Amino acid sequence: MASRTLGREGARDTVDGRALAAYLAFFLSGASSLIFQTIWTRMLHHVFGATSVAISTVLTVFMAGLGLGAWLGGKYAHRIKHPIITYAVAEIGVGIWGLLIPLMVQSDGWLATVNAFLRAELGAESGLFMVARFLCVAPLLIVPTTLMGSTLPLLTRHFVRASEQAREAGKQVGWLYAINTFGASTGPLLSAFILLPTVGLAVTNVVACSMNFTLAAIIWIFRKPLLEGLWQPGEPLGFWPGTADASDVTVAASSSSETASVDEGEAEEAPDAEAGDDDASKAKKTRRKKAKKKRRAASAAEPVDEELPIPELARKGAFLAFAASGAAALCYEVVWSRALAMTIGSSIYSFALILETFLIGIAVGAAAMSAFLGKKSAPFAGVAFTSIVLVFLANIPWAVDIVDPQDTEIRFDGGLTNYLLLSLFYVAPIVLALIWAGRRASSARLSDIAFRDDEGSWKSLIVTVMAAIPVAAAVVNTIRFPGFLPQIIMTVVALVATFLVLASLLSRSSVLLVAIIQLFIAGATVASYIWQDEIPYAFAQLVVSIPSGALPDHVGQVQFFMFLTVVLCTLPATLGMGAMFPLVVRIWTKGGDGIARDVAHVYTGNTVGSIIGAWLPGFILFALIGAERTLHLGVALNMVLALIMLIVGAADPHEDQRWWSWRRLAAITLPVLAAVAVGATAYPVLLEDWRWWTRIGAAVGFLVLCAVEYQWLHEVSRTDRGGPRPEMDARAIAMVAVPTFAAGALAVVVVDPAQADSWALGAVYWVLRALLVLTGLVASWANWREVVAPGPAPVQTEEAPNDEADLPTWHAVTVYILSPLIPALLAVLFVGTQHPYSDEGFNIRWNLTQMTLGVFRVSLAGSMLEPGWGAPELVYYEDGLTTTVSVERWGRHYAMKNNGKVDASNGDDMPTQINVAAYPLLLHPNGPEGLDVAVIGFGSGVSVGTALQFPVARVDVVELERHIPEAARFFEDVNHLDYRLDRWPYVQMDRLTVINDDGRNYLASTRRQYDVIVSEPSNPWITGVSDLFTVDHWRITKQRLRPGGIYCQWVQLYELSPGNIKTIYRTFASQFEHVLVLSADDRSSDTVMLGSDQPIRLDLARVQQAFAPVECQDEDPADHCYCERSADSGELLNATCPSEIAIELERANVYTPFDIFARTLLATRDEVMAYTMIEERRREGGYEAVPASHNASRCEEPECRRRPAVLNTDDNAHIEFNAPRDLIGFSRYERYLSTVYSEQWPYGHPLTARTGEGDAQVPVLAG
Repeated sequence: MASRTLGREGARDTVDGRALAAYLAFFLSGASSLIFQTIWTRMLHHVFGATSVAISTVLTVFMAGLGLGAWLGGKYAHRIKHPIITYAVAEIGVGIWGLLIPLMVQSDGWLATVNAFLRAELGAESGLFMVARFLCVAPLLIVPTTLMGSTLPLLTRHFVRASEQAREAGKQVGWLYAINTFGASTGPLLSAFILLPTVGLAVTNVVACSMNFTLAAIIWIFRKPLLEGLWQPGEPLGFWPGTADASDVTVAASSSSETASVDEGEAEEAPDAEAGDDDASKAKKTRRKKAKKKRRAASAAEPVDEELPIPELARKGAFLAFAASGAAALCYEVVWSRALAMTIGSSIYSFALILETFLIGIAVGAAAMSAFLGKKSAPFAGVAFTSIVLVFLANIPWAVDIVDPQDTEIRFDGGLTNYLLLSLFYVAPIVLALIWAGRRASSARLSDIAFRDDEGSWKSLIVTVMAAIPVAAAVVNTIRFPGFLPQIIMTVVALVATFLVLASLLSRSSVLLVAIIQLFIAGATVASYIWQDEIPYAFAQLVVSIPSGALPDHVGQVQFFMFLTVVLCTLPATLGMGAMFPLVVRIWTKGGDGIARDVAHVYTGNTVGSIIGAWLPGFILFALIGAERTLHLGVALNMVLALIMLIVGAADPHEDQRWWSWRRLAAITLPVLAAVAVGATAYPVLLEDWRWWTRIGAAVGFLVLCAVEYQWLHEVSRTDRGGPRPEMDARAIAMVAVPTFAAGALAVVVVDPAQADSWALGAVYWVLRALLVLTGLVASWANWREVVAPGPAPVQTEEAPNDEADLPTWHAVTVYILSPLIPALLAVLFVGTQHPYSDEGFNIRWNLTQMTLGVFRVSLAGSMLEPGWGAPELVYYEDGLTTTVSVERWGRHYAMKNNGKVDASNGDDMPTQINVAAYPLLLHPNGPEGLDVAVIGFGSGVSVGTALQFPVARVDVVELERHIPEAARFFEDVNHLDYRLDRWPYVQMDRLTVINDDGRNYLASTRRQYDVIVSEPSNPWITGVSDLFTVDHWRITKQRLRPGGIYCQWVQLYELSPGNIKTIYRTFASQFEHVLVLSADDRSSDTVMLGSDQPIRLDLARVQQAFAPVECQDEDPADHCYCERSADSGELLNATCPSEIAIELERANVYTPFDIFARTLLATRDEVMAYTMIEERRREGGYEAVPASHNASRCEEPECRRRPAVLNTDDNAHIEFNAPRDLIGFSRYERYLSTVYSEQWPYGHPLTARTGEGDAQVPVLAG
């Protein structure tokens, strides 16, 4: 009974009831901040464009504001009497500013005018324009983001104002950070899955502002218990920084309040039984205060693990590690986002899931590490809960029907019942271990048994046992089930379990744990990297567990599978990222009243690193080394940071740590020189490059290595610290043997380069070179204290124990092992990723063909698992700023992909690619000659080339991704383009201009007017692309059309529901007075919409002119139509030839003007408006929508009614949020295409739009 009481008291002590209000407020603050980031970014990219530079500019300003706010909050928090009230005021300020931003940012408002002016005056691609755009965005976001950033230091100041222990401060700050990040992780879920699809952008912004006002109200309502002992009703609240430090006053007030509370409790120990309600209330309050005092006393008496001393140099190293790891983390996020987009798609839901999972991992990592940093070195309940979650994750193969990829006919049936029963089987021992651990801990506290010596070991043992159970389950399932899914799950479960064990074992060695966590992040990332090209198959295994016909009813389940896929890719590494914050705060801060300032410094440093990490991948690294190598660079950075922490952690914590001395410089430089020297010596062998300068570099590197070893032997053999160090001599002799042996092998390679052709011999040489690096690094660490802090040994006292006592043997051994192991692992990563992927032998490089499978088209997932699916030849692959562009070849067929989505080909897509440019030029009222044409999207270049086949004046093609025109080189035989340049824009032709920009933003800001605008983007379910299908876009861009100009828009009929097809058609028709809809080919699933301010007539006479033959030419034999004469008689064989336009149209199956007229689907705007009504039939309980109805039949109320299809706007983003769901469940509408082309289709009679004189057959054909 006593143990239960203590357990309840401990729980109440862990979560202070007074703090719940503030924790809830900070949770809501995190949620609203992410919602604000989402909606403000959307608003701004409607004004400034969706280019990577524009998006990164907004992100940079947002993060810079957070860093600035943290710095200011930390600077002034100690001068604020009631910082939690300041926090509430800051949140109110964010809410008020949030209400103002929609008034300042409108897609066609004053800011858009400013953007258009700057683009015209400075140039869209100039550096001055980028700076000017930054200066436009900064004033809008810097105020609210600065207020957001100040909240963490302010709450830190409030919660740990009286703490003088750095360990406890790190725990408290870590919990705050975790709570706020947990709140932030709900932001993408709330915004993308609930608020934006339901109420739209404007209302979502109001909801987020209301959340800020609500949390401020919570703080105000609970201000009295939150400020207990620091404020009395009637006193003014101090929320503004004063001129002096407020800590002395507040801490004194808090102490006096506690003393008064204790005295009051003693005085009222026996309240009068006959007192009134007021006396009973006072007695209850007194008992509560006494219980709290007892809990504090028990907590103080509880044994606390001794913390290893932290050198001053390690504090600075930890700060550097956290800042640099912020850059690595953002690199990972950018690469993973790109890689996962090729698996789960590029929809708004995919990116929301990636961000949500990233934040969940960080929050869980921060919470876990904060728990381990507490007084109880092993939070058993948290470990048990995590282990149980891992059990359910490990047993997922039992919940779904797993298909064997080697034989898709073999299916391992799963079920929820088996899944739950088996999971409970593994959960039982975890629960038993938790109960046993709780009883042992309680009995130890009650009996006052001093078992501190073995306390850490048994607690770590319990944690290890709990963590090992889900690993065992995952291993069993890997043996039981085929495919990559069980193997990937096993890897993830093992990594998370390893994280728990490491945090438990090393919780008292903060500096070493930072190094281990950095290694863990690197290792988890490498594990994710190895499985990355198999992730598509794992996702496919999950999806095919749902019968294809049932997909429309399981859209939510498929989205959960997307979430699970992201978890498998990112969770382990993000746990380590989250754990870094409380760890570094623990190391960096010394507790006390400077905690807010310390937290601000740490947070700001990480923010700066994150800003760098957000810019580097897309703008520099992707272009130089690609996404895959960018990931390698991030791994290398984490490993180097781990090495730095190992080295600085070995510094003497009791010596004066100066940054500069010759001996320190030598100790730092030696391992660097050794690494460079080994690189120089290994370069010829690895790359088989034996030119004279590489051989000289190898020789110089060998000499440097010899110098390094000599210096080390000299240092370790000398007498220092007041006495000889004979134990170092044996180590020196052992270590000098390795480089001597390596040097001999190196000499063989330098003398006889031909031997490098042997793979086995080359591998041996590489191992020997790695050992040289290890030796140098181990040597440098071994005499670090000899070199860095020489002098007599310090006097050993209780306050300053010697370093041998400070660093236990296991700690030194760990450092000795890991220090040389890190460069060796880097070498393995470098060597193992030198060559591209190959089916032969061991290779960890990505199989790029598998990466771009495109399994997000779930209807094809089952086919992709079949062995007979085949593998195309990947002829082009580049990671661009916005998308990954690839070109695949299947025999003679080429297909261009963007992030795994096929966007162009030289096969079935040819009619669409040609006709989308030909239709508006043929039907323009002035004819095609002399027209100015704009094309949105380069694609394969076929549409651009088609436009150039007409006698137009100019063609401006706007392409967002710079690699697209280069990839279109593989379509040179069908796109008529001349590739004369080796760099952007690659194509150089008269009348053609290629513009690198966002199509929507270009049309909204350019001053140029066009006669024809052709918009042929990718599918509207892709985020960003969907912005080209909104009312706002068409309203703004139609202003770029000259009178009589035609806007041409491609629209798909596949993978879209009839309701959303009608939405796109009606949205387009709402902005143009005259509309015509044509099929791209006979019975094609691609349609072409034409809109204009003047009637678009099917003028037979004008169209026939394009088909008219041309006379042959003698003067220009290079022309397609030159005169051919008989070699014998000289007689003219051909007087005329088909026109270039006619030849081009033949490739699109258009042979006569009647072929175009026959493809009319909707002939007028009135027909479009009639077709795009949503019919609703009366059923039991109400009306049921019938979106597939063509609305030509009778509809009489009350049995039937019709309403207009919803318009797609920037605010509701209806297509962006609904089209991705259609992609999953479109099998329900597979037969809708036959409805459009059925004989009962009531629309599209060409006579309705035909004018002009022509063949008499037209009325017959039209009829």
